[in-house]
Amino acid sequence: MPEPRPVLRLNGVEFSEAFVDEAVRRVGGQRITELVSSIPAGIENCDYLIGGHLLELKMIELEPLEVPERQEKLASLVNEFYQAGKKEAHLTGEAHLRFWRTVGSPVRRHLEKAAHQIRDTKALLHRPNLRGAVFLINCGGDSIDPDSLWNLATRHRRDFSADINAVMCFSAFPALAQDLNRPCLPFDYEHSGDGADEAFVKLFRSSFYSVFAEKLGKRPDVVDATVANLRPLRAPFHIDTPKGKITIF
Repeated sequence: MPEPRPVLRLNGVEFSEAFVDEAVRRVGGQRITELVSSIPAGIENCDYLIGGHLLELKMIELEPLEVPERQEKLASLVNEFYQAGKKEAHLTGEAHLRFWRTVGSPVRRHLEKAAHQIRDTKALLHRPNLRGAVFLINCGGDSIDPDSLWNLATRHRRDFSADINAVMCFSAFPALAQDLNRPCLPFDYEHSGDGADEAFVKLFRSSFYSVFAEKLGKRPDVVDATVANLRPLRAPFHIDTPKGKITIF
C-alpha cells in the first residue's frame, strides 16, 4: 500500500452540496426536486436546472488508492517494476495509461452516471432540448492532481457528449501556476463549442467564485486552467513491497 504522504490542500472552506446550492441559486437555478414534487420510481434525476441547462454535481470524496480493488491493480503494476529490477519508476507509455485507468476510474464512472441522469431528467421534465453539464469537485482524492482531473474529465466526456455538453472541474488540491510561480486552485472546463454552453460555463464559474470569496473572506486565488501553465503539486508514491520499496513518480 502507498505510504501516507504530505498533501497540500485548501483549508477553511467546505466544498459541499450546500456550497453548490448557493452558487446555483445566485444564477436563478433550482434543484430538480423543487420543480418535481415526486420523482417516479426508476428515474434517476440530476441535481439542478439553470436556464436551458441541466447540471449534475459529482464529488470525489475518497482517495481512490484507499479502495482495495485499486490497490490490487496497482500492486500488479508495481510488481512488474520490481521484477524489472527498478527501485524508481517514472510512469510513461503503457504504464502511465494503466495507472490512470486504475486511479482515474471514479471520474469515468461519475460521468457515465451523470449522462444517464441527464437523459432521465430530460424525459422527466418533458424537455428533450435541454443541454447537459457536469461539475466535478475533487475534495478527497489527492492522487488525482488538478491537471489530471481535467484530462480525465475531458477525455471521458467525449464518450458521453450526446448528453454532457460541458464539464467543469475544481480541486481542493492546488497546482503550481508556473507563469505566476505560486500555488493556485484551478477551475477547468471543456464544452461543446456551442455558444450556449460557453455562456453557461462563464455564468456558473462567476457565481462559484462569488460564493467561494464569501466563504473564504477574500478573493480566492483561482486561475482559469485552460490558459494557465500548471504543474501538479503531487508527491511521489512510496510503495512497500515484500522485497523492498519502489518510488513511483
